[in-house]
Amino acid sequence: MASARVSTASLRADLANTKATNLRLAAELAALRRRLGQVLGQEVLAELDGDRIADAATTLAPRVDKLERTLFEAQEELARRTEDLEAARQINRELLAKLNRPGR
Repeated sequence: MASARVSTASLRADLANTKATNLRLAAELAALRRRLGQVLGQEVLAELDGDRIADAATTLAPRVDKLERTLFEAQEELARRTEDLEAARQINRELLAKLNRPGR
């Protein structure tokens, strides 16, 4: 019976970790898609308006990159904290279930 609880707990931990990884990968994918859209947009604008647009894009690119990194880091931190919170909730549920068992 104890091994079933351990395996259930480990499966729940694996699930929580997988969900957190999924969130991180989704955030990274969204950031990459945004970046790809920006690069493609810059290429199109450069073809349409030549040097003037390319200069503006070059000037703004470092700022956009910095903001994207900051956003990605914040999303990573949120995913880590969400994972920690879910693990704490799971532990609380298991402790409450243990305390509420008959014969205790």
